[in-house]
Amino acid sequence: MIEGPVVSVTKFGAFVQLSEGVEGMIHISEMSAEKRINHPQEVVKVGQLVRAAGARRPTPRTAIAALA
Repeated sequence: MIEGPVVSVTKFGAFVQLSEGVEGMIHISEMSAEKRINHPQEVVKVGQLVRAAGARRPTPRTAIAALA
């Protein structure tokens, strides 16, 4: 599990700060297994601390797999 604050929200996902200068993206399709989300702001807000599961160790170009 990776934990960090949401630093920005776009129409296609949210960016989470993983460490200083490194952000990971959580795609909108990975934010909920129960319902369809029209905009990530329905689930997260800038500044909110989130936990996410990653399929592999994140690098500056790796997306985060799912919001936990």
